[in-house]
Amino acid sequence: MYDIIQNHLVLSSVFEMLQKTTLKTVRFNKFTHNVTGTGKNSKIEIKMTGKARDYTSIALQSDALTKSKYVHDPLFSNLTLDEQGNVSFELSFSIDPELVLFSNVLVRSEAED
Repeated sequence: MYDIIQNHLVLSSVFEMLQKTTLKTVRFNKFTHNVTGTGKNSKIEIKMTGKARDYTSIALQSDALTKSKYVHDPLFSNLTLDEQGNVSFELSFSIDPELVLFSNVLVRSEAED
């Protein structure tokens, strides 16, 4: 039972991190993830699509994600400019399993109370 709890992943932590790091000029409209491995040895790959107000917003969003200790190798690709000047994009990155391990989520939750 202890192993199950120790290795359980809580993906809601990814959404909380995105809520804190996403600029107001950027929005995401598709989210997929792939998890391989278990517990601290998990590899969590995130792929998203979205739209930004302009290229500057994408650069600033990339900086914000890079500053997170839990986000690794954020890559914006397939940038497409529409008639209104908005930029559609694809984003991929990996997540440090420490962000989503159930035991760590509990510790962070207790620290916030």
